[in-house]
Amino acid sequence: MSKLKSFDVLLMETVNDLNEEVSTLSILESLYSQTGKRISIGFLLKSLLKLWNQGFLDSEKAEGNIIRQGRRKRIFVVTAYGNKSLKQISS
Repeated sequence: MSKLKSFDVLLMETVNDLNEEVSTLSILESLYSQTGKRISIGFLLKSLLKLWNQGFLDSEKAEGNIIRQGRRKRIFVVTAYGNKSLKQISS
């Protein structure tokens, strides 16, 4: 199992806690409300991509809508492997 940094753990816990369509924007807003720190979109996307490549997260594109001018947003979810890793860390 890859070693997870504290931000990676916080990020996966945030995705789990949101329990809805977890988009990049909703993750940013939740992290800000939890930490009081602004995180750049670039740093967040790099972190999400790293966790996806390691198998901790999965993602899919949601349907587009009028507000987004038909563009689809990426939705994230913690995988079974990611949840298992979180449980091991917290025990």
